Order: sequence, then structure tokens, then C-alpha cells
Amino acid sequence: MTKFNLTIGLNDKDTKTQLYDDITAYKIVENILKQYLDGYTILKAFGGYKHDDGTFTQENSLRVELLFTTALQVKIICDKIKQALNQESIVVETIETNSQLW
Repeated sequence: MTKFNLTIGLNDKDTKTQLYDDITAYKIVENILKQYLDGYTILKAFGGYKHDDGTFTQENSLRVELLFTTALQVKIICDKIKQALNQESIVVETIETNSQLW
């Protein structure tokens, strides 16, 4: 089974500033996740990102952990989040794991 970890920066790709406060961004992401998944974990993070134009910014981020889903579903979710938050990209880490519900 594959675990997907998404890192979603909260700075807008055009203005390079955070347009939505953390709680609003969290709710936007959560509403998208609820449309496609039965469960998820969202954590708050902070990091940096180099834009395609070479500009480096530090930003608040959301870390989303997903299990019991497919790469296709994750791709669809990422596309929706990128559009909703005007993101250039989302980091998607995949980890092979042995996860079960007990």
C-alpha cells in the first residue's frame, strides 16, 4: 500500500504572499479532501519554496497524509487544491507502507 504525503505551500504563486489565512486555507483543502476521500490527516508546517522564476520564499504550509487511496485520486485532489489556492505545484511524497485499520 502507498501512503501519500502532500506538502501544500500557502503563498499564492503570482503574488508570492499568503492570500488566505491558515484557517481559511485549511478549510479549503479539507472541503476538497472530503469530496474524494474517507479520511485524511492535516498538519500545519513551515518551509521554503523556490518558484519557477527562481524567487525563493518562506511560507506557511499544510502537510496532508493520505492512506487507502490511489495515485489517480491524489492527482485529482492536487489539481483541485492547486486551482483553489493558486499554487504552482504541490510536493507529493509516496511511501510504501503496511497500514491497516484495527
